[in-house]
Amino acid sequence: MPSDSPWGDGAPAFVPADSPPSQSAQRPFLWGALGAIGVLGASQLVLGLSLGIALRRYVHTEAAFRLDLALLVVVVGSHLFTWSAIFWMIRRRGLRLRPTLALEAAPTRRLWRPYAAGIGLYALMLPVLAIFPPPPDETNLITEIFRNGGIGLVFLLATAVFLAPVLEESLFRGLLLPALRQRFALWPAALAVTALFTVLHVAQVGGYLPALAGIFACGLALAWLREKSGSLWPSIAFHMGFNSTPFLVWLISLPFGGLKDGPLGLLIYLKPLSLCLAAQGAFR
Repeated sequence: MPSDSPWGDGAPAFVPADSPPSQSAQRPFLWGALGAIGVLGASQLVLGLSLGIALRRYVHTEAAFRLDLALLVVVVGSHLFTWSAIFWMIRRRGLRLRPTLALEAAPTRRLWRPYAAGIGLYALMLPVLAIFPPPPDETNLITEIFRNGGIGLVFLLATAVFLAPVLEESLFRGLLLPALRQRFALWPAALAVTALFTVLHVAQVGGYLPALAGIFACGLALAWLREKSGSLWPSIAFHMGFNSTPFLVWLISLPFGGLKDGPLGLLIYLKPLSLCLAAQGAFR
């Protein structure tokens, strides 16, 4: 039955927490979702570290080329591993992907609303991020991608705005949140999912508290959207809007000389690749 939510129509809302299925039905999705999230984090870490070592030892080219190559390999590789884990988990239970992730009946005419809301949330963060910028050593590599431009910047944009939102929403709000909602009310489940979502991004922003607080707020909004709409599409749209805002800020800044080494790093979607390669000194 279609939802009357302004955020869009989609799959039925969650089963209330006071009507849980059997524990044997809950465990596969809960542990499967956690396992798939683990595959994402582990594959990014392993690929980033191993590729950083290999590039440093065996590839003697410009740093910009090595950065672009590393970004491509780590993102594509980790996404392939994680989607394979998701497909395997769902097919193993005899289910179909789209209904399981609440990806049916995309409300294309309404998705501009959550997309704009995602931009709005990031815009609220900008004054705090500008007043309390991150340490320079946490932003140099991503700043270099923007400075070099070219294919690396295009791929970073594609990853941040399209690939990452779809995968992360499928993991956290498509699988993990519904599994927890079978046992808990919305906000305890949302807090648990958002805490894990934020922890996964620590590798991307380090201990930079304003960015982590913004990611946590974004995660809560995404969980609320998933519950309110009964569909994953509004959450994906919101996530895309949130992640696209740094690039919009960067484009707006170009006529005025662009953003230099200071606030640029906090305005973009950092990947675990950056800190992994920095730790290995791949670009020294």
